[in-house]
Amino acid sequence: MTLYYVISAVLTLVLTALNLRHLIPVLKSKKMGQKILDIGPRWHKSKEGTPTMGGIAFLFSVMLTSLFFMKSYPQIIPILFMTVGFGFVGFLDDYIKVVRKHSEGLNPKQKMAAQFVITAIFCFYMMKYSGGGTVIHIPFLHTDWDMGWLYIPMVFLVVLGTDNGVNFTDGLDGLCTSVTIIVATFFTVVAMTTVSEIVPITGAVVGALLGFLLFNVYPAQ
Repeated sequence: MTLYYVISAVLTLVLTALNLRHLIPVLKSKKMGQKILDIGPRWHKSKEGTPTMGGIAFLFSVMLTSLFFMKSYPQIIPILFMTVGFGFVGFLDDYIKVVRKHSEGLNPKQKMAAQFVITAIFCFYMMKYSGGGTVIHIPFLHTDWDMGWLYIPMVFLVVLGTDNGVNFTDGLDGLCTSVTIIVATFFTVVAMTTVSEIVPITGAVVGALLGFLLFNVYPAQ
């Protein structure tokens, strides 16, 4: 399992770095730069014009690597679905900002509606097809708990809270990426110790974000 983690992490790191090396000049030539809201500190306006939509590079790398491991590790399917789903929402948000020249992107209601749909599909899959139903394992107590109908609001709270927590963290160069690398590494360690067989995708996320961080540290390219 450790070998698969190393392979997936190294593969996505290289793919992301190569993708961004070619993608950044294209984004600059197309003038796909970040639009900065008028609210906030004035010095932040200096970041205006920095190429956005760079998430395409590491999202593609994670998808490609996950598809390579998917046949042997079908447990990564729901995680990949959420990764691609929320990534698509982010893509739409950036697309509206860049192409439609609207600094807000998707409005809060549109974002939340999309997030609810993706989370609902994920929750349904986990309850019906994951084999675990509404049972969760409680760490350290070494016990399982069948949450019943409480499983649904719990999933929505955790997933939506995490997704929007990442959005709130984003803003400064390298901040969101570095924080997410730590979280993804933690989940990788948990996956290894619990034999949940999702290491290929958690490792892929770590590697992809490291490749992205090469271009996202201050001053972000």
